[in-house]
Amino acid sequence: MALRKYGVDITVAGLCGFGADLICQIGIDGASLDEIDARRLGAMTVFNAGYIGVCCGNVYATYPYWTRKAAKFLDVAAAKSVKNWPAGSKFETFISLLVDNIVHVPLIYVPTYFITVGAMQGETLSQSLGVLNSQWPAPAVTTSWAFWVPVMAMNFSIVPVAFRVQVVGVANFVWTVVLDYITHDAAAGGHGHARTVEQEGTARRASGEKESG
Repeated sequence: MALRKYGVDITVAGLCGFGADLICQIGIDGASLDEIDARRLGAMTVFNAGYIGVCCGNVYATYPYWTRKAAKFLDVAAAKSVKNWPAGSKFETFISLLVDNIVHVPLIYVPTYFITVGAMQGETLSQSLGVLNSQWPAPAVTTSWAFWVPVMAMNFSIVPVAFRVQVVGVANFVWTVVLDYITHDAAAGGHGHARTVEQEGTARRASGEKESG
C-alpha cells in the first residue's frame, strides 16, 4: 500500500513538473520543439518527482508530532489528547503552516531545489549557491508565500492526508506556469529576471547569456 502511494505521488508530481516546464518553454518562452532544453525539462521532472513525490510526504508526516509538541508547550486545553485530534483541526493546520513556511520551505526546499537542479544541469556547487544567494530569502521565499500559504492552508485543513502530496504536485504545476508567465511579461521590456523558485536557476542555465523569462 505504501509503495503504491509513493508510486502515485511520484507519477503525479513528475508529470506535473514535466508538463509545467514544457508549457513554460514552448507556450511562454517561445521555444520551438527542436529548441526545447531537454536537460532543463529532465531536471524539473526528476526534481518534482523526487522531492514532491517522495520527500514532501515524509516531511508532512512529521507535522502531527510538532503539533503535539506545540500544544504541550503552549499548554493548550486537552493537550494530552492532541495525538487523537483529527487531521485538519484548526490548531494542527496552524502549526503545520508555521512549520511548512518558516522551516521546511525556506531552509530545506528552496536550497535543495537550487542545488539539485543546478547539479543536474551541470552547475558547480558554488554556481548553484550563487544563484541561491541572489534569490534567498527574497524573492524565492517571500514570493512563494503569497501562493503557497493559502494553498497549504486548504491542503492541511480539508484534503485527506493520502492526497496532500498530489495536491501539492498539481498546485506546483499552476504555480510554475503562472510565475513563468508573470516574469516573462515583466521581462518583455528588457529588464527581466528569470523565475524565482521553480524557474530561476533553470532559466539561467538553459538560456546562457539570454535571460529566458
